[in-house]
Amino acid sequence: MEEREYEIKKKWDYIMEDPILSISSIKKKAFDGLLADKGLRSLCWKIFLDYIPNLETSSWQIEIDKERQHYEDLKSKFIFDPNKANKEEANWIVNNPLSLEEESPWRQYFENNELQKTIKQDVERTFPDIEFFRSDNIQNILCNILFIYCKLNQDISYRQGMHEILAPILLVVDNDKIDSSSTVINDDLIKNILDSRYVEHDSFFLFCQVMKGAKLWYEYNESISAAVDSTKEKFIVPIVAKCQRIQNEMLKTIDNDLYTALKRNEIEPQLYGLRWLRLLFSREFPIDEVLLLWDGIFAEGNNLELVDWIVLVMLINIRDKIIDQEYSVCLTSLMKYPKLKDDKEIVKFVEKARRLKTNWVEVVSNNQEYHKEHSNTPSHKKSKIQSMLKSTTGDMLSWTAYDPLKLSKNTNKSII
Repeated sequence: MEEREYEIKKKWDYIMEDPILSISSIKKKAFDGLLADKGLRSLCWKIFLDYIPNLETSSWQIEIDKERQHYEDLKSKFIFDPNKANKEEANWIVNNPLSLEEESPWRQYFENNELQKTIKQDVERTFPDIEFFRSDNIQNILCNILFIYCKLNQDISYRQGMHEILAPILLVVDNDKIDSSSTVINDDLIKNILDSRYVEHDSFFLFCQVMKGAKLWYEYNESISAAVDSTKEKFIVPIVAKCQRIQNEMLKTIDNDLYTALKRNEIEPQLYGLRWLRLLFSREFPIDEVLLLWDGIFAEGNNLELVDWIVLVMLINIRDKIIDQEYSVCLTSLMKYPKLKDDKEIVKFVEKARRLKTNWVEVVSNNQEYHKEHSNTPSHKKSKIQSMLKSTTGDMLSWTAYDPLKLSKNTNKSII
């Protein structure tokens, strides 16, 4: 135990004792893939997701204690024993198991039970190959957090897949926990931030923060989609609209050959995009690679804006398995994403996605200029994308001479 806690303290110091400590310096460590071995991942996620609002450590305990108490209050409100409520209220018309009154704790209890059963069914199947999630205690924590989130967000309630966003968060927070009553660590701040008594509380807050960016992907207005006014524009579920934009607009702009191959095989973007986005890619890679990817996503911004660009990079990475391939080969590569060589590939995914996002306006502009210049020439089989992925200069990304995404004709600086 002491050895583990010394390691935690070492990782804390790697982040917090940096002589040039800043939010940017912490984010750079995430982008460089250093949180897995050197940095304290749960601490960094709390910073990236605004659980810890700034680097003024004197305010941390007050802010976190407030959020933890808030979760405790929510838990008392939504997870209750109707028998105890029954004793507190003498009105037996309301407080009995057969009551249909709106304010009856028993009616609410039975309604809650149905939702909790649905959540439990998914939780029991969470990451079946990871022993951590087979624990009854861990499954109860997952159920509690998901249930309370649904009570607070009744417009979407519970949707399948939410448990696979929560699970890695809980894994990370639990992995860094310490027993504040027996730890060898003397720093009160560390003991408070990583206190094992509040793993559930901290995981709830981080999950809610992630869901601020992901909530729209789970929205599905059944009444609207079932009966659309014929005089108005057809309703498109938000996540489907997002998938279509990524493939039909963004991908078409940077790699028309790849877009055309998907179109030719009649592969709709939501076929793979729904799972990729809703689960934040958690089924496409091993858990260690997923966490590295999430390091970069959260560091870029808690609105999850980087995910669109990661989808593009993932598609480009397997373009050889899609272009000139049969439907079954394309679909297999999209639905069972090919294994990467090592963790460094995931870090490169983040780097490429960030570079593409940063330079997107210039990408579009140069692409339009290129098509004007080459409107009467055949398309190139070996596109700019292959040049990007198969760099000849280490981690730097190279482009072919005809690449329309170069910043200008007088520079070798690449877009992504």
